[in-house]
Amino acid sequence: MPWLNLDINYFDHIKTLRLIGLLGPGAAQLPIRLWCYCAKYARKGGRLKDHSQTEIEAILGWEGEPGKCASALLATGFLEKDGDNFVAHDFKHMQGHLAAFEHRARRAAEKRWKNIKNLKVAPNLVYEKEAMLNNDTSIAQAHNEQCSLPPLPLPPLPLPNQTNLTNQPTRSNIDVNFEKFWDAYPKQVGKLKARKSWSNAKKVKDFSTQAVFAALERQKKSSNWTKDNGQFVPHPTTWLNQGRWLDSPSVNAPPPPNHIVDKIED
Repeated sequence: MPWLNLDINYFDHIKTLRLIGLLGPGAAQLPIRLWCYCAKYARKGGRLKDHSQTEIEAILGWEGEPGKCASALLATGFLEKDGDNFVAHDFKHMQGHLAAFEHRARRAAEKRWKNIKNLKVAPNLVYEKEAMLNNDTSIAQAHNEQCSLPPLPLPPLPLPNQTNLTNQPTRSNIDVNFEKFWDAYPKQVGKLKARKSWSNAKKVKDFSTQAVFAALERQKKSSNWTKDNGQFVPHPTTWLNQGRWLDSPSVNAPPPPNHIVDKIED
C-alpha cells in the first residue's frame, strides 16, 4: 500500500496554523488531501498541469467561498504557481519515494517480460507487455513484485455423495401407487417410514395394489376405523408392516367403489 511522508510536527507547524487561521478548523486536512491526489496523478514533482483553481478546490472537497481555499494555500506556501500551472510545494523532495517506486515497478515489469520472452511463450502475451509498459503502474504493484509468491494449485472439489442423492425421492423414482395410497389413507403420519414399508410390502408374495386399495376402502368404512373419530385407525406404517390388506373382510362390509380400483397403476 502506498504511503505519504508526514512530518510529526505538521499540525503544529506555523504554515499549518496560519492555514487554520485563514480557513477555520479542519483546514489542516486540505494539504494532506492535496498530497494524496498528487501521489496518484502527479507524483513526478506534484505538478497539477492544466488544473484550474476551481478544479483544485473541488478535488480537496472545499465547500466554502470559491477561490478562498486556493488563495489560502498559496498564501501559506502549500501551493505554488509555475507559469499557468499549480504545483504542490516541495512535493518531489517530501514524496519522491512514490516516483521511485513507480520507476522500480516499470523496470521489474520489463525484466519479467524479457524473461518470459526468452522462454518462447505464446505470441498473445505481447498484449501483457503493452499493458505493463503503457499503463500507470501503481505503487502497490511495485511492492507486490518484491514479495509475490507463485500461485498455489487449488484442491479439486469433492464430488457429491451419489449414495445420498439416490436415496432422495425424485419425480423419476416416486411410486405413484404409494402416493395414491397415502392420499387415501385416513391417518397420514410418518410418510417416510410408510414409503419404506410400502417398498418392503411390494416384495411380499401376496401383495397386489388392487388388494391393498380394496382392503383400505373396505376397512375405512368399518366400525373399528370410524368410531371415536378414527382413534383406533393404525398408522400407515403399521398397517403395511402387518400386512393388514390380507385381513379377512367383514361380512357386512360394502365393496370398494369402482373408481378407486380403476385408478390403480400396476
